Amino acid sequence: MQIDLADLYKAPFGSKIETDIKIKSAKFDQEVELYVPLIGKVKIVRLEDGLLANFSINATLKLLCFRCASDFIKKVRLDFNQKYIFTDTKEKAIIDKALEEDFFIGFDEKFDLWPAIRQEILLSLPMKILCKESCKGLCQNCGQNLNQKKCKCK
Repeated sequence: MQIDLADLYKAPFGSKIETDIKIKSAKFDQEVELYVPLIGKVKIVRLEDGLLANFSINATLKLLCFRCASDFIKKVRLDFNQKYIFTDTKEKAIIDKALEEDFFIGFDEKFDLWPAIRQEILLSLPMKILCKESCKGLCQNCGQNLNQKKCKCK
């Protein structure tokens, strides 16, 4: 999702805008995708060296269980901040102060919200996504989902 911030780029430091977010569909990777549209709000503040975006999002994700390979649905609510540093600044000191997690943006670019949203959602998920903690997984011999029924393997 991109928004045009031409007016905010020219505005004095401390100026703010707030806008609604709606992303209808997105696939993060093979195990994660949006189940219903992601909705939320973002408040963007003009800083001396860039922008500070404060996100509040709600997403319903379709996930793939690591153990049993079944799809399941999980709701996620996230509130987070993301700093964007202007890249055409000539001041080396400002670039040196940038943190690894900061994004860079040019004055002439449209503001793309998706990379930060995608990153935060993926970081909020566990490394091994499970449909439930007690997931029994698949039988190693026949592939039966052991959450649904016992297999006849020995």
